[in-house]
Amino acid sequence: MNPAPSGLPTAKWLRVSQLLPWLVLVVGLAITYFIQQVALTAAKSALEDSFAYQKREISLRIEQRLIAYQHVLLGTRGLFSASKTIERGEFHNYVSNLQLAKHYPGIQGVGFSLIVLPQEKAGLIEAIRQEGFPEYTMRPEGERDLYSAIIYLEPFADRNLRAFGYDMYSEPVRRVAMEAARDLDAPAISGKVTLVQEVGQQVQAGFLMYVPVYRNGQPKETLAERRAGIIGWVYAPFRLNDLMQGILGEQVDNIHLEIFDGKSTTPETLTYNNRVRESGLPEATAPIFQAIQPIEVFGHTWTIRFASLPSFEAGIDTKRVTVIRLSGLLISILLAALVWLLTNARERAVSLANIAIERSMEAEKLRDSEERFRNLFDKNSSVMMLIEPDSGQIVDANGATAAFYGYSKEQLVGMLISDINILPPEKIAEERQRALHEERNYFHFPHRLASGELRQVEVHSSPILSDGRVLLFSIVHDITERKLAVEQLRHLNETLEARIEDRTKQLQRSNLELEQFAYIASHDLQEPLRMVVGYVQLLEKRLADRLDTDTREFMGYAVDGAKRMQTLIDDILAYSRVRTQGQPLAPVDCGAALQEALDRQAAKIAETGAEIDWQALPVVMADYAQLVQLFQNLIANAIKFCKDCAPRVRVEAVHEAGRWRFSVTDNGIGIAPEYRQQLFVIFKRLHTRSEYPGTGIGLAICKRIVERHGGEIGIDSAPEGGTVFWFTLPEEESP
Repeated sequence: MNPAPSGLPTAKWLRVSQLLPWLVLVVGLAITYFIQQVALTAAKSALEDSFAYQKREISLRIEQRLIAYQHVLLGTRGLFSASKTIERGEFHNYVSNLQLAKHYPGIQGVGFSLIVLPQEKAGLIEAIRQEGFPEYTMRPEGERDLYSAIIYLEPFADRNLRAFGYDMYSEPVRRVAMEAARDLDAPAISGKVTLVQEVGQQVQAGFLMYVPVYRNGQPKETLAERRAGIIGWVYAPFRLNDLMQGILGEQVDNIHLEIFDGKSTTPETLTYNNRVRESGLPEATAPIFQAIQPIEVFGHTWTIRFASLPSFEAGIDTKRVTVIRLSGLLISILLAALVWLLTNARERAVSLANIAIERSMEAEKLRDSEERFRNLFDKNSSVMMLIEPDSGQIVDANGATAAFYGYSKEQLVGMLISDINILPPEKIAEERQRALHEERNYFHFPHRLASGELRQVEVHSSPILSDGRVLLFSIVHDITERKLAVEQLRHLNETLEARIEDRTKQLQRSNLELEQFAYIASHDLQEPLRMVVGYVQLLEKRLADRLDTDTREFMGYAVDGAKRMQTLIDDILAYSRVRTQGQPLAPVDCGAALQEALDRQAAKIAETGAEIDWQALPVVMADYAQLVQLFQNLIANAIKFCKDCAPRVRVEAVHEAGRWRFSVTDNGIGIAPEYRQQLFVIFKRLHTRSEYPGTGIGLAICKRIVERHGGEIGIDSAPEGGTVFWFTLPEEESP
């Protein structure tokens, strides 16, 4: 075959087209990298929001817990305000009813420190010794203008015995807080101290909270009246490590938390460090998130320093980044392959056109074959035009061109290409020159049809020699529908991604707000209930000889109702925290978990004469504490609903296709099939509280625990009567 005419830029066009797929691949990979960096930044931002939330929640919990302790001391002061004298036994009973260890973890006790004048010192010591404390004295020794003596402190055991008789007013840091409480008639806390309860082992930093107690009936409106009317302080000592453990538990094991007394963050002012065992080790890497939060507590400043730990930083969601990276790589490769296929198709089309033109020119030279070329041009189904490169005038057009644009062939010939192409004329002229000089032969243009409709076209334009002059031979392809589909797909992807991200943020905020609401609501509801129980019991004791039978019964109803409400609130909180406060799943010995559940039910088992039969149980992937609670609830339920005979309970486990099926069988009253699924609904009961006590939440908690472990729970009838509660758990993972 003869070489192609010099007017056809086939070789250069082929070289450029071969680079186009690689260019598409490089651009696609670059876009993928940019998007994955944006996603990674968004993931870090989401984790930063979680860090800020934990910072706010920890600060709020500390402030709320100190306010709760303030109410304890204010309530104790109310005890003194209600009587002229408070005996040691009355003080003991009141504080015991508060159940400090259960409801106020972290507090070391509640006490009363009495102001003693020098002339009253000997008499007070002798009076307390007469109460059965022959070694009682006031410490430290020495003559002072004013003394304060700890005369009551509950619980009166262990460490607290060391504080009995101590003069807190003699120590400068404590005295500042005591004087502030006295002068302002408000709670006050001391700076960092070492409590006298410390015995030299595992010494912790401590502080004290004071509430002033004034003489009954004496005014206290002015500073002078308050100083004259003060008789002592109700106070509570705190060990910082124990207090923070009671407030935060294990919920901040992924955040480094330090608390400093005052505004300075020096080693001398450090009062609490939840990573004290690791404080001597060098940091492997600097934390990603850090913050300092000062809080004001009763006129005293604490500074809290937060820093993220690697376990927290590992929560950055990289799954989405990985999906973007893999998807972008795949899409880039597919687009490059598509461009390669299209390029090859265009190459073949241009090659065929060149061959046709070459053969037509050869035939013209040999046989004056211009007519053959014209026939090929006119009857081709592709839109083809010959254009004068300098003026842009259409020299010739085939029938397909006339059909596409809606003009007759006579109208097209002589028109300027700028009459069709809506780009600025200077831009069109610039692109014609590029095609003429073989700088570019592939274009995308908007063309207007005779009807006024705009169409997006793909134009392949190359110089060609015709009748002794150079013209641009242009082939036009309509790509309007293809571009519209690509644009719609891009817009849909952007809209969908934005909606998913917005919905994810809304769910995260909702979950965080619900968890915080559950905690605050449970605490705020329990506090007034405990005060109701305490004061009703105190009234019953004070008015014991003046109450008739009905009044005693009514007061008993009030106490019982308040206690049932406390139990209900505790159960609701436990239900809400099954998923949010659980520990990571790990291999757990079910036998050990069941044994602990039985130990907790030992008194009830002994009281009812229940027989618990169980064989060796497997090791499963579970949360140990929640598994103990699951066994405890099911066994307690089996014992409760068996009233005509001694309860007999059997616990078994069988292996089924990668999981364990547990069953708890009893000989109780049984459950009709139509009511079985209702029992797992929160608050759903089949009997009245007078028949069988309870809150109706226990089985709902069981269902929530099992579902959190990826299992199922249900009820069957026992062959010999009674009920079978069954549930499934995953087996231990292979090493």
